[in-house]
Amino acid sequence: MNNRLSNIALSFQESRILLTAFELGLFTAIGERSRTSADVARDLGTDARATDRLMDALCAFGMLRKKKNKFSNTQQGLKYLVKSSKEYLSLLLHTSDMWKTWSNLTDAVKKGGAVAISGNVDERVNQWVESFIAAMHYRAVRYAPQVVKLLDI
Repeated sequence: MNNRLSNIALSFQESRILLTAFELGLFTAIGERSRTSADVARDLGTDARATDRLMDALCAFGMLRKKKNKFSNTQQGLKYLVKSSKEYLSLLLHTSDMWKTWSNLTDAVKKGGAVAISGNVDERVNQWVESFIAAMHYRAVRYAPQVVKLLDI
């Protein structure tokens, strides 16, 4: 297969790994410490073996570091992916919600319209609203100062 096509077709894998770790709060669970995957899994309530594999995958593309079975955040992770950071990328929660919608694209094209997503509607709506507001807040904080400068008040 063409290299560019392969890269496009497989790029979802890194995205899904990052979004899953972000959704779980994995980067925040590590924080500024070095931790084993078993400790992180216990804090997150996830399967230890699966969490270890996820964390190894994050190491493979430079989102975590691993030394003697302990994982730590990179500077990028600390800056953007740990919830207490001023530059926390809260909009990634909305991106993760959009993933669910985009995963139905094939069915939507076949049907010619929206496709219902299974699960508790109230829970999904509340989660979507929270992640959407967080994403809008993230963008507003960054762009509002520039917009204000353009206004002639």
